[in-house]
Amino acid sequence: MNMKEVISVFFDNVRDLKMQNNISNSRKSQLLEEELEFELENNHLLNILRMDYKSLNHFENTLTDLINQVMGAGIKEEDLLYEKENLKATFESLNLSSEEKPWDL
Repeated sequence: MNMKEVISVFFDNVRDLKMQNNISNSRKSQLLEEELEFELENNHLLNILRMDYKSLNHFENTLTDLINQVMGAGIKEEDLLYEKENLKATFESLNLSSEEKPWDL
């Protein structure tokens, strides 16, 4: 549940920053990075900031669905590497635009 909340807060912050036209995307990405509860490269933050709202909402929903699938059964520490690879394969199989797939897992 915590990860879903972290993702929700992140996307809310992205939407809030997208509405601020007086701030550059570079500065917006810095502000997002300061608030992040997970690690994400600057170029990935910039890609997310460039998404239109429809793509952003779709991307958030996709991530939430993937989190539900992976975390529903729980992950043991010894299975973490396998689950990362499984998640990567699942993510790559989704019908997402290049804008919605801004980075490699």
